[in-house]
Amino acid sequence: MEDDYWAPRESFLPPIAELTVAADLLAAAADSLLACNETQARSYIEAANIPTLRAYTRSIASQTTREIHRLRDFPEIRSTIPIVTSGPRQPSPASARKIYRRDGFRCRYCGCRIVSPQAQSVISKLLPGAVQWGPLDTQLNAAFYTLKGVLDHVVPYAHGGTSEPDNVVASCQPCNYGKGKFLIQQVGLSDPRLRPPKVDEWDGLLRVLSLSPTKSNPKIKSVQAKPAAGRSTGVPRHPPMPKSVASIDDFASSFSLGNRRNLDDFLHLIESLGDVGAFYTIKKVLIVKVPAESATIDALGIEADATVQIPWWIGPYKREFRSFAERLAAALPGGTAYETEKMWRVRCFGRTPSISEVMHDPEAVRAAFTALKCALSGPSDWASVDRPTSVLERCQGQAP
Repeated sequence: MEDDYWAPRESFLPPIAELTVAADLLAAAADSLLACNETQARSYIEAANIPTLRAYTRSIASQTTREIHRLRDFPEIRSTIPIVTSGPRQPSPASARKIYRRDGFRCRYCGCRIVSPQAQSVISKLLPGAVQWGPLDTQLNAAFYTLKGVLDHVVPYAHGGTSEPDNVVASCQPCNYGKGKFLIQQVGLSDPRLRPPKVDEWDGLLRVLSLSPTKSNPKIKSVQAKPAAGRSTGVPRHPPMPKSVASIDDFASSFSLGNRRNLDDFLHLIESLGDVGAFYTIKKVLIVKVPAESATIDALGIEADATVQIPWWIGPYKREFRSFAERLAAALPGGTAYETEKMWRVRCFGRTPSISEVMHDPEAVRAAFTALKCALSGPSDWASVDRPTSVLERCQGQAP
């Protein structure tokens, strides 16, 4: 019995029935969007927000347990782990697309259907407020939280694994975060590359890309012109409005006078950064965006309680974001920047900073955005950006 417990298995837990139900509901939502039926699409997405999925994902991804992860040590393997890794941290966007298609938009570990990150982004833009998404798992739509596609390094990057297609597989969020930095031998998973991918009609909902808001498509106007009956999302239903005073007033209605002044000063600063190309959008969160080579990163998000999440979303640009995080942390009272597996984060006295604390030194904020743009522009510019060593010293030993 003990031997069976430690024997290799394909995934951390057997896939639950709700994974199939959620994928079917999201597929129905995508088809409703293509039919220009926003009300029905919202209904399907709401139905897919199944609490059991959130509990399933949390049990695998939030902590390492003996019962689920079955972690064991392999000293002979640990001794071969290189100290330094090289090469890109993630596959290129073109390579990523090929990997998802190769794997049939299914998790190569548990086999569940996954959703293309691009498709989720388009659905979120077409249906503002429908896809719940926040910093806590309780603020996430359970279906997208669990089924959003992630690329997993079978041999982790931290262990010397490359981002070449033969070392990268499509994965669901639970399997990816549950495996984390561990080798498959350490958590008792069999090598997913030894099982052929299942490729069928499932497209990861990529069919909604024909409705992408970045394209001129008459269907967009049809979808957005029909709000759900009896429902108001309270979210602007149009593209970014950097200078919409009314939307700023709505967003900052609960701010104190001091925080509102700091917000206005901050937004004026952002608008003055012409060379950086920074801009902001307002939905439930005010997000400051900076164009990058293959995406637009969300450098920070200001929430309705005047706190500032740094960063909001940076995708594959962790290395480039480091200078920005360190410069802001150096300017904050009690500021620290610390590294996680996927990003550099900023805290103030160990908590999320407020807009007033971020604006403690406006010129430092300006310098941080300039440094970020330099880092995103290329290696030569990145090399010329000075990083404040005092922050590095303060970050030693810091944890999220």
